[in-house]
Amino acid sequence: MTAYVALPQIKKQDFNFDELAPVERNIARVIAEQDNLTLAISKVDLSQSGAIYAINSLTGLLGQKAEERQKLEAEKYKIIDQQKHLQSIAQKLDEFKNKCLEISKNLSEEPDYKTKREVIEFLGLRVTVWPHKSDPRYKFELAPPSIVSNKPWPGESS
Repeated sequence: MTAYVALPQIKKQDFNFDELAPVERNIARVIAEQDNLTLAISKVDLSQSGAIYAINSLTGLLGQKAEERQKLEAEKYKIIDQQKHLQSIAQKLDEFKNKCLEISKNLSEEPDYKTKREVIEFLGLRVTVWPHKSDPRYKFELAPPSIVSNKPWPGESS
C-alpha cells in the first residue's frame, strides 16, 4: 500500500481530526467554572464564621481547575501539532505524486541525476555496500526523512 493511499487511513486511525472541538469545549467549561469560583470567592462574607474555610476550599478548587485547564491546553496544542504534521505529510506526498506523474509522462526519457537524487532523498533510501566477500553484501534502509522528521523537502531551504 502506498503512503499516498494510506494517508486517509492514517488520519482516521492515528489522529482523529474531530478531537479538537471537544477539547476546546472542555477548556471553555473549565474557564466558566474558574469564573464561577472566582465570583464565589469574592462573595464570601468575611464576617461569617467559616469564611476562611470557605475561601480556602474555593481557592483549592480554583487551583485544581487551573491544573485541569493546563492539561487541556497542552492536549489542544498536541492535537494542533499532529494536524500540522499530517498536513505537511499530505503536501509532500502530493508534491511527490505530481513529480511522479510528470516523470511518467516522459517515460521514454531518462530522468536526470537531480530528479533521481530528489526521489531517493524523499524516500530516504540508503544502501550500504560492503566488500565482495562480506556477508551480507549490502543493506537497504528506507526511512523518508521529509515525512518521518522535520527535515526539509529536497530543494527547500531549512
